[in-house]
Amino acid sequence: MAGMSVVWFVVVIVNVLQIAYSHHFRHDTNFETDEGEHVYHLTSSGHTRNIIDLDDQSKIKGTRCKEAVLVVVTHDPETLSSWSVGDVVIGKAVRKCYEGESGNTLLRHVTEMAVKRADRVELSTKPIQFLHLFDAFEVNLHYLGPHTRVKRRTSGIPSAIVGAVNFNRNLTETVSFNPGNKIFGLQKSSSQTSPVVFTSDTLPTVTDDTVFRVVCESCSGRISTSYRLLMKLAPTDEKKVELEAFLSEISGEVQDQLTISVMTTRAVSSFHSDDVLDTGEFELVNIPVALLPDLPPLNLTIRAQLTTSVAIDMVATGAMNARINLHERGQFSVLHSLSTDQNIGVNTTFTDWKYSRSNIETLDTEDIIDVTARVTNKLKITPMNCLDRKRCIL
Repeated sequence: MAGMSVVWFVVVIVNVLQIAYSHHFRHDTNFETDEGEHVYHLTSSGHTRNIIDLDDQSKIKGTRCKEAVLVVVTHDPETLSSWSVGDVVIGKAVRKCYEGESGNTLLRHVTEMAVKRADRVELSTKPIQFLHLFDAFEVNLHYLGPHTRVKRRTSGIPSAIVGAVNFNRNLTETVSFNPGNKIFGLQKSSSQTSPVVFTSDTLPTVTDDTVFRVVCESCSGRISTSYRLLMKLAPTDEKKVELEAFLSEISGEVQDQLTISVMTTRAVSSFHSDDVLDTGEFELVNIPVALLPDLPPLNLTIRAQLTTSVAIDMVATGAMNARINLHERGQFSVLHSLSTDQNIGVNTTFTDWKYSRSNIETLDTEDIIDVTARVTNKLKITPMNCLDRKRCIL
């Protein structure tokens, strides 16, 4: 008899990110979706490193690019006394000097300083990383749940920052599996060395040449997700910044229904798996974490990608035809956290999964039939810090 199932894999890619200024900030805010169905509570605070703004004409007399080095002349020699290795450099001269170079050209950090005279310095820089931007940084994002009505809090945020925050930042917490309910599957003919993938757009006909066919006739579902993040950076005795605490958790509920059919026209032995649907990477959640003068907003951006594959593991000594209707529902959690040895470990749990089968159709046969058909959904979640939703600092 045929065994048919759907398998969900959840993969979380954790990037420990980095960024910096010479400003203090503190946020304590509730964020709601546009419909008010989901509520997040965000607290964030930090202190950025010193920023060298080359567009500040009151301090900067001129700049030019000497190969990969920024040459800066100041009005007042005292200006250079406040600069040091590790400072963040911004300005049009930065973008112009490193235009075309891979990596972020908007923000750089100083790796070497060569003072040529009292008012002139040559700065060697590299693309900034998250740890290069802050002297201290802490963020805690917690999902309060659906339909939670709370008063929006803005305590501790300077009024200029409050006015700039968009509290309805297109938060979407549902990932759909095959929302168009496309037909998809695998089919093999006697003239082919391996099965080929098909969808509704490329649906092949069954002919005398067809050896077997696996079809997801009606397969769809959704994942309702929530996300929790805790990250803390702290200065070291060497005047560097290191990750002191980290927790990243994606959790949610899966609901889907599948009608799968398998047919063979003759004896066959085959094992094959292939991707059939791919959403590509899309934005799941975008929340402003820090809004500071002179720089684009720093957003916590969570991107997702859902890939669907079909697999067949089959041995049959003759023709067969089977169909099954499957419903499933369950919860999952994937937790990444920083251990005492400074390694990030992962813990995955799947709970309260329920399956129901109905409308099973089989063809009686005396042949030996051993068939397993699987539909696998792989959800990849990538949290990252991004500047103005375009430049992400990994």
